[in-house]
Amino acid sequence: MADGFPPNLRSYVHRCDACSGRMKHRPVPDGTRTAAAPSLVDSTTPLGQRWFMDFKDFVVPDLDGNTGFVLFVEYHTLYVVITLIEEHHEFWDHAQDLVNTMRLDHDFEIQVLNGDSDPVWRNSNRYAKSVDTESAKAFKTKNKLDIKVSPPDTHAFNLAEGRMGVIMGM
Repeated sequence: MADGFPPNLRSYVHRCDACSGRMKHRPVPDGTRTAAAPSLVDSTTPLGQRWFMDFKDFVVPDLDGNTGFVLFVEYHTLYVVITLIEEHHEFWDHAQDLVNTMRLDHDFEIQVLNGDSDPVWRNSNRYAKSVDTESAKAFKTKNKLDIKVSPPDTHAFNLAEGRMGVIMGM
């Protein structure tokens, strides 16, 4: 998990020396915003309870054998949590770490994880009894949360997608 989560997230406001808090919130091509989340769209979701998720595979494993990373983005503050993974099935371990850290360290109960139509959490078999994978169903039941999935080819609905390009460019 990343260090530096604002100690009092409820009163977090963007501040940095470069812009002295005057940063303009300009739309970017994927529909997300550069410095603040589109909280006005859904102001009913309490702070820290809605997160967006995605992961990215590397073309070649890194020096430690990691083949990709998991990205979580908090809805209101755009706070980013990034963890490296070696295999896709590790996603659920990192998602559990996020839920536990928010619960224990920050007193937030995550209610919703939003993602794209990825086969890690979304069943692509049209004959399946459930649209959730078995791992997703178990995770939802254990943590008493919901996993919402955006329709295919609608990346702008996922705030994590808008951060991928920046992270991959680093």
